[in-house]
Amino acid sequence: MAPSSAERGRSDQILDAASLVFARLGFGAARMDDVASESGLSKGALYLYFKSKDQLIDALVGRIVSAETQRLHDTRAGDGSVADRLAAFGRAFAAELVALGPLAPVFPEVYARAMRHATVRAAFQRYLAGFRTELGALLAEGRASGELRPDFDPDQAALGVVGLMEGLALVWLVDREHIRIEAVVPAALDHYLVGLRASTPPAWLAAQPAAEARA
Repeated sequence: MAPSSAERGRSDQILDAASLVFARLGFGAARMDDVASESGLSKGALYLYFKSKDQLIDALVGRIVSAETQRLHDTRAGDGSVADRLAAFGRAFAAELVALGPLAPVFPEVYARAMRHATVRAAFQRYLAGFRTELGALLAEGRASGELRPDFDPDQAALGVVGLMEGLALVWLVDREHIRIEAVVPAALDHYLVGLRASTPPAWLAAQPAAEARA
């Protein structure tokens, strides 16, 4: 049976509180008591929804990364060239990082815990699989249309894009004062695509105005 809207609302309330606690204390030091206090719920009520801290972390990771995968899916379904759609997704990805504000440190916590805990690692692997599937489909579309060259593996190229974006996010988290992530991510994606673009663009693409002119 699907959860009711009230149950989803309570679960989101707990995950919002957990995000604040984990960003403040880190996954290791945070306790379920801290999450209960932050959420305004009793510990018993918290355990009705999440039986352990690992289960809570798993759900939090799932919520964060499923939103990114859905955003990529929506971008892929949009209009424009593959390069334009990938740039649009890169801008949205960077904007979301900035909008997280004090919650942004949750991301390196996810990576660190994924290397040590099977539950978080499995959740993150599911994210990577979904993300690579969407990216690979977008790049395969560019290969089929002639926008991108025919002799590359879309899945391997998608993994490269994932590494590029996630790596830039981690670097930005360390030095947010000096890195403009909103500008860096789209530029880095464009540099990456230089190696994948067809030497002779298809007629439909050559006839389009430059992306800068359409913006």
